[in-house]
Amino acid sequence: MVKSPADGYTTAVIELAHAIAPSIFQRMSYDIMNDTAAVSMLGDSPLILFVDAQKYKPGQYQRFLDDAKKSTPTFAIATSGNGSISHLAAGLFAKETGVEFQMIPYKGSAPALTDVAGGLLAGHICTLASASSLLAGGKIVPLMVTGNKRVPQLPNVPCATELKLTRMDFGQWWALVTPARIPKPVLETLYKATAASVNDKRVKDRISNLAINLGSRSPDETLAFVRAEATKWSRVVADLGIKPE
Repeated sequence: MVKSPADGYTTAVIELAHAIAPSIFQRMSYDIMNDTAAVSMLGDSPLILFVDAQKYKPGQYQRFLDDAKKSTPTFAIATSGNGSISHLAAGLFAKETGVEFQMIPYKGSAPALTDVAGGLLAGHICTLASASSLLAGGKIVPLMVTGNKRVPQLPNVPCATELKLTRMDFGQWWALVTPARIPKPVLETLYKATAASVNDKRVKDRISNLAINLGSRSPDETLAFVRAEATKWSRVVADLGIKPE
């Protein structure tokens, strides 16, 4: 995408993982900050700690924590791989609670949640959208939502701020980008079209049941946000002692 003509006909959706990547990988084929131009934010979604429905009821966070503290062997948390948001979220969760967890890497949330539902792992942190099928089937339950407020879809599940998890005020996000050096008038046209789409009430209503909050920001605001996220998560990566690959 970054090598395509900067004419407004090529765009791509980036997410939190793209802001984290420079701190995880020593070599990358692109520079998200310099090879792309931010068009607009698209939306965000909190992350949720999911566990086996046979062992816990929704919102039983403290019981899970008590079990984890006294468990032998150590509770195992599934991640979506080294440096993934689920990995960093689990690392911060361990630091905030003072509980040691074994991190088990998987190739995505789907297989991770399947093994959580099967009782093979203690839990996995991901978006509601990633867990919707198993949650609807009664196989997994939510215990905690990242951020500073509960989500309407899970009214009985406490948020991180309530639980004094001060470093877990974050979530997944998505933004639209296009190749760098795009003419300003073309960028402005793209932004206006994107903003009209994501702020359309019909679109919002269709996706809100997955706890995805659609919303636009100007190109400058989006760029500033992505830069701030990259800085923030580079510090988290260093704090957790994760070595670049």
